[in-house]
Amino acid sequence: MNFRTQPVVLINLDHLLKRLASKIPKCLFMIIGSVMWATISSSCCGKFKSAGLSIVYLFVKRAYDRNADVPLGVNIGRNAGFTELKVDYSLGAYYFGRFSNYLVVNLGSQNGSETIADMEIALQGVTSAVYPIVQTNGPPPKILIKIPPDLSIIDLKKVIKIVLNKRYNVDGIIISNSTTNHPKNLQSVLLEDGFLSGRPLRDISTNCIRNVYSLSHGKIPIIGCGGISTGQDAYEKIRAGASLVQLYSSLLYQGRKL
Repeated sequence: MNFRTQPVVLINLDHLLKRLASKIPKCLFMIIGSVMWATISSSCCGKFKSAGLSIVYLFVKRAYDRNADVPLGVNIGRNAGFTELKVDYSLGAYYFGRFSNYLVVNLGSQNGSETIADMEIALQGVTSAVYPIVQTNGPPPKILIKIPPDLSIIDLKKVIKIVLNKRYNVDGIIISNSTTNHPKNLQSVLLEDGFLSGRPLRDISTNCIRNVYSLSHGKIPIIGCGGISTGQDAYEKIRAGASLVQLYSSLLYQGRKL
């Protein structure tokens, strides 16, 4: 792999970890890779945030096992209001890249990269931070990007061009992220706007998989995600072009018995 050797702004977390470990703030969802812990906190309802880099870093470091059969992945999203996008992603990649099998750069999530141009900047930050891992810590983590399902064909072509650019060392695409487009037949008790995931995402994410597979001529590994709750749902994603599938919302509602 060829990585760009760009400077990375780092922070020393060692003096923070012990002090913060006992002060984990309760929020509605704390996300680490593909695992979610739900906690009760009305003050955090409707927000999309984790307990912070320092706390999540502790959990990931403890959970990571280089020899484990099940890979551990970490989603990296930008901090809301953080202006230095490249530095933000560099920090996440540097700390979590040493204790994960793959890193995910989000495009279109609530705190993720907002545009395709932002995604390029984020990838520059990730690849520059991953380079030291190759030098000191063995194989680098795989790099994936996660895109929303409602990108236009023009935008999908731009994404594919970036993924196939060896400069960024992207290993695949997760399709798809959540969406802000609400179906007309969606029944919402609270009538709130926001990002949709789960069942309403199933068909549009499958269609996006089909488009990316066709436009890329099958050259990009695709992980299908969005509205999978049955074997048939997973099979439809695979038929559309996915090499793997990922479950999230259905596991939250139905648990491991799924």
